[in-house]
Amino acid sequence: MRVLQLVPALRVGGVERGVLEVDDALVAARGASFVASSGGPLASSLRGEHLHWRLLARRDPLSVLLLNPLVLALWLRRHRIDVVHARSRCLVVSALLARLVVPRVRLVATWHGYYTSGSLVRRSFNRLLLLATRVILPSHFIWTHVSEEYPHADRTHWRMVYRGVRPAAAAPSPPADAEWVVLLPARLSRSKGHRHLIAALEQLPRWTVDGDGERVRIVGRLVGAAPPPSAAFRLPRWAAAAVGARTPYACEVEGWVCAARGKGVALSVQPYTTSMQAGRLSTPREEGRCIAVASPASQREYSLAKVVAMPSTRPEAFGRVLVEALSAQRLVVAFHHGAVGEICAAVWESAAAAVKAGTDDLSIKWARVTAVHVGVLLMGAVFLVAPNDVVGLRCAIEAAIEMPQEERLWRTKLAADATQTCFALKTFTERTLSVYREAVA
Repeated sequence: MRVLQLVPALRVGGVERGVLEVDDALVAARGASFVASSGGPLASSLRGEHLHWRLLARRDPLSVLLLNPLVLALWLRRHRIDVVHARSRCLVVSALLARLVVPRVRLVATWHGYYTSGSLVRRSFNRLLLLATRVILPSHFIWTHVSEEYPHADRTHWRMVYRGVRPAAAAPSPPADAEWVVLLPARLSRSKGHRHLIAALEQLPRWTVDGDGERVRIVGRLVGAAPPPSAAFRLPRWAAAAVGARTPYACEVEGWVCAARGKGVALSVQPYTTSMQAGRLSTPREEGRCIAVASPASQREYSLAKVVAMPSTRPEAFGRVLVEALSAQRLVVAFHHGAVGEICAAVWESAAAAVKAGTDDLSIKWARVTAVHVGVLLMGAVFLVAPNDVVGLRCAIEAAIEMPQEERLWRTKLAADATQTCFALKTFTERTLSVYREAVA
């Protein structure tokens, strides 16, 4: 089977990491893997062939409706592609047009986000994803959302496939020092909630006492990469280099961080792309190769943290950060919308079933869902906070700090084991490849 995955760019992000994981699985299964993108730092981690076309990241009508379809049709014929897997709405449109020239090729589309239909044009545009031979939905939440948006759509060719995470290496314990690190690992996008976390940290005391009676300093750590400027606002190369290719939102975050530091808040900012590139080539694999999705840098960031924040302002289609943090045995504070509750429930139920055969006391403790504050629930190893509630976010972080270390350890250990049961990387790749086989059958 010869598969071509289409992605706008190979930079940091959950979609890009999924592309690398499927590429890895295809090569391991002795298939022919091709990935087309406009380039990026993760391109060197591909095991299959990379097809570079810089216009794949463009969204203008000329690129989407004419230039990209022509290039795709050429690639489909030249490389004798069986399945095209498009991972963005614009690339789905281009792939549909390319199929008019090469109709034997099957199209698989992934509904990657919580796409809203504010107008008839946008609604019709989103509906084009449903014209694919198979449509992959990353969660039951997205399945329900698409079903409500398009109640008359044919669902027989939809497939729900949870994303997976690689088993974390022995998760090192956070350093036993006087710092309590609250980590937000996310690209610099307005939907990731940097402002909410910074506001919550401003409301917290600079020093406090943890659950074991130790005096600790609260430190916020933002780890993320700014996406490139959109085509409409792209700067000349010399100007982009002069300002560090920062987006307007990145400048806003910089202003919030400076203001918070002026109030005495301990905040550090780390570009994620730099750390990933630094650690990419030192990741051991069974086949003796390397891949960036499990870079030592990302594991290092989780190892430094004691709680991971996920204050997304928009519903997440899946929430890879949540699964990764639980797999790394860390407490998580997350806004309760999108697929977050679904993931927590799956982990909670799996862990509850696992501890039934153990001590009754532990089973009872895990099964108990605790109301920490108004709008804040503790479910397993996750504090679920009402969406966009800064006060609730602050209270959840306080509750995580006040949790005794012994309780924190058994909660995160149970959650990590359950995560590998529910969201194993092997299950994700096997189900994705099975969708490809269905499409060509």
